[in-house]
Amino acid sequence: MTTPPGPPPGKFAITITLGPKGQIVIPKAARELCGIQPGDSILLLADAEQGIAIVRQELFEEFFAATLGGAAPPPVAPTTAQPPTASRTPGDES
Repeated sequence: MTTPPGPPPGKFAITITLGPKGQIVIPKAARELCGIQPGDSILLLADAEQGIAIVRQELFEEFFAATLGGAAPPPVAPTTAQPPTASRTPGDES
């Protein structure tokens, strides 16, 4: 009898069991494959029909920026300049 091949290089698959508090442990091999380390931020996406996906935060940020055509411009710092004066239209003389 032959053993079925494992996942292809760069992929990971395993069955895990939820702990008593509903928590999971991301296996070391999966963390190493994805470059996830303690203290990293990850994004958990859930869909009632499709299940759960865990994505490294920076990958989601890159996807989001690419989807929107680039990163949002940085916020503009407030200035001490005078606010613009209201423009007048003909007939506004009061």
